[in-house]
Amino acid sequence: TEINLPEGTNLVSITDNKSGTLAKDETVVIVAKNKYEEHEGNFNVKKEIVIDEKLLDLLDIQNLQFSVIAKVEGTFKCDGEVIENGSKTFEFTLTPDFERRDVIRRNHSSAHLLQAALQKCVSKDVHQAGSFVSDEVMRFDFTFERKLTSEEIDKVEKMVNDEIAKKIVCTTEVMDIEDAKKTGAMALFSEKYDEKVRVVSFGDFSKEFCAGTHVSNTSDILLFKIVSEEAISSGVRRITAYTGQKAYDYIKEKEEMLMDIAKLVNVKSDKEIVSKLNSLNNEKANLLNTIKVLEGKVVSSSIKALKDSLEVVNSYNFYSLTVESFSHEQVVDLAKSVSNDENSIVLIFNLKEGKNELCVLLGAKALKDNKKAGILVKSTCALLGGSGGGKPDMAFGGFTSRDKIELAKKTFKESI
Repeated sequence: TEINLPEGTNLVSITDNKSGTLAKDETVVIVAKNKYEEHEGNFNVKKEIVIDEKLLDLLDIQNLQFSVIAKVEGTFKCDGEVIENGSKTFEFTLTPDFERRDVIRRNHSSAHLLQAALQKCVSKDVHQAGSFVSDEVMRFDFTFERKLTSEEIDKVEKMVNDEIAKKIVCTTEVMDIEDAKKTGAMALFSEKYDEKVRVVSFGDFSKEFCAGTHVSNTSDILLFKIVSEEAISSGVRRITAYTGQKAYDYIKEKEEMLMDIAKLVNVKSDKEIVSKLNSLNNEKANLLNTIKVLEGKVVSSSIKALKDSLEVVNSYNFYSLTVESFSHEQVVDLAKSVSNDENSIVLIFNLKEGKNELCVLLGAKALKDNKKAGILVKSTCALLGGSGGGKPDMAFGGFTSRDKIELAKKTFKESI
């Protein structure tokens, strides 16, 4: 299968429908690969075409007429005509999607301006490591060892937009590669070039080896916006950016988000958001300090209540208390508040939303008597519809049945 295309494109393929029959109003798929790769801004062409249609949306082929020659072995049917071991030629006139191509041009030219801006604003050692250009986005990969600062990103973005505003004319020149190198034009280290190369320049700001499609003037780019900067591998980073209408839409979307945030924090404009958030953060910090003070008072009061709960059970000093909504750390601190008592055995019930907590702490005497906190917790939690365990000296568990706490406490005392 062949496609006759003009210079600058390579043959690819044509495939018919699954039945193996080509007829009027049926669809064929034409795949044509441009001479230059995608990183130069030219996409491979892949289009479904209805036989005898005149106008087709392709990316990189200017109004051109060509023939598709479908060759077959065996029986080939087309428009009722049966061809044995032969071929059939179809004539097409193709028209590019100029609007889509213009967006690709904007994105491709912005990549050139971006590389120059990175070298001027960040480091002269920045070099292109790859790129992707479509009608949706421009991605530019470059060699650099660290994350760009927000100030560097802003400076690079501003410089690109400044060059757009200067309305610099794009010039192209085909020359011998050695002469091109002498001009200072940048080239991809990994790229293999012919003896003749095309140099694309935007004034004195940018000069590169490039065979791709570009705007005629930087003002055609309209607007440039960096949307992300990230690492993609060791020593290689990636900038993703939008141009033109897509950049404007992105900025408008961010403005709408800011207005939504303004409404949420109850201010009239986005300019007041930062001030309001700072105020809310201060209020939060003050509230957290107040809570911390109050919690300290509650814990101190609970420590006194725990010590006051002392009763002697089988020669052990038994301490027991029920508290509410304590954090795990507060329960630990509460239990340890009587740990200096070598005869102590501590039982704490902490009632919380969801699963309640139980804590057992054993003093030196109980440990010497071979009692284990983990076993005591496990048996006590079982009575309360829960489970638990832990170290011999201190263990924790969870339970659900609050109505059986007094029974559990009684059973616990009996077990020691």
